[in-house]
Amino acid sequence: MHRRRYLTAIGLATATTLAGCSGSNGEAGETTSGNGTDTGASETATRTTVADTDTANITETASGDDETATDSPEPAPDGEMRSAASSSQLTVTGRELAVNADQDIPSAVVGATVENAGPMTGEVVATATFYNGDGEEIATGSNTIAALPSGEEWLAPVIQFGDGAETAEDYEYTVEYSPTAPKYTTDGLEEISSELDLSDGAATVTGEIENTSGSPIEQLTATMFLYVDDASERLYTTLQDSTDSLASGDSWNYRDKTDAGEAVVSQETRYSYES
Repeated sequence: MHRRRYLTAIGLATATTLAGCSGSNGEAGETTSGNGTDTGASETATRTTVADTDTANITETASGDDETATDSPEPAPDGEMRSAASSSQLTVTGRELAVNADQDIPSAVVGATVENAGPMTGEVVATATFYNGDGEEIATGSNTIAALPSGEEWLAPVIQFGDGAETAEDYEYTVEYSPTAPKYTTDGLEEISSELDLSDGAATVTGEIENTSGSPIEQLTATMFLYVDDASERLYTTLQDSTDSLASGDSWNYRDKTDAGEAVVSQETRYSYES
């Protein structure tokens, strides 16, 4: 049922990694005071992304069973990761292995969709270990997003490039997540702008946020959720930009991009900070 979606994601991941464009390009926003003067640069985090390409040379070689957890999640300390297999919150469906041996750099990809039936999560990490026909481990890779909102699904392919990838015949695919969601809020903030630019295959998010709280804000982070649908229900990847401190009355211009943005059609930016 999800085969076309996964093979598309596999092709997207192939183009991105070959181009060396995985995640953010490291661009940072800037903080400005009320009169518009520059008061310092921010630090930018990176996330794994996928880009668009032709999937004609990708051949399905194996598939995995859908993974649906049945146990209710137990409370976990902040920062502790939990396996999706032991929780009813996340469901992993349509796991599928594909191998591309027809390129200069061979690749193997496990595609899957991760669906969130519970409240928003914190960080989600998909990990795949690839094996050859003799059961020998080839390599392990991962794909990470900052959070998965309630009711949404994440296209979560994990790809491996290089010698030996073309011999992949089996895999192990796991998903772990933090049950502690970021404290996204607009309290004490006024979003002046948040825009998505889709040019030359890249997806760039720029915006401006003002501190209206009356007090300094520490560790302000803008997390940009990029989607492959207008309904903002199928998550493509997340990007982040942050600034250490924002004085009351000052505004901060944030920016981040992925050069692999041809599949992106919409975005939503959420904010978190330490008061």
